[in-house]
Amino acid sequence: MVRYFPVILVLALFIYGIIDCARSSASDVRGISKTAWLIVIVLLPVIGVVLWFALGRPRFVPQTSGRPTLAPPRRAVAPDDDPEFLRNLERQRRNRAEAERLRQLKDQLDARDAQQRDGGRTGGGTPFNKLEGMGDGGNSEPPKGKDRQDRPDTTA
Repeated sequence: MVRYFPVILVLALFIYGIIDCARSSASDVRGISKTAWLIVIVLLPVIGVVLWFALGRPRFVPQTSGRPTLAPPRRAVAPDDDPEFLRNLERQRRNRAEAERLRQLKDQLDARDAQQRDGGRTGGGTPFNKLEGMGDGGNSEPPKGKDRQDRPDTTA
């Protein structure tokens, strides 16, 4: 019985390799096609099965849901080829540009607020001065029309 053990082991490994290859999904098989792997296993029983388990068999990662999933490919990616890295760089650049734009707008608003506190007429040429005096060089007379009716008469 002991001298038949290697033959039984090789035969069991051969049968397991053929069944495993036949049951694997064609899209998950690595290396060559599934049909080619079956031919290699049948023509080279010991070497073919070893090659199947080493090079052709799909790699699965167990999940908590009970169904195994394919393992993600493990390959080194240079930073300039990694799409996630490039997306993060672009996002950081946009965030910095937006922060700079907001800082400039805040500075402009602070300058306008300071100018209005100082009297509003010393800066000359801001849109607020033109609206207040209607572009008449600082004359504070209210505009004629509908707005004048809403204001109390102070000329008396």
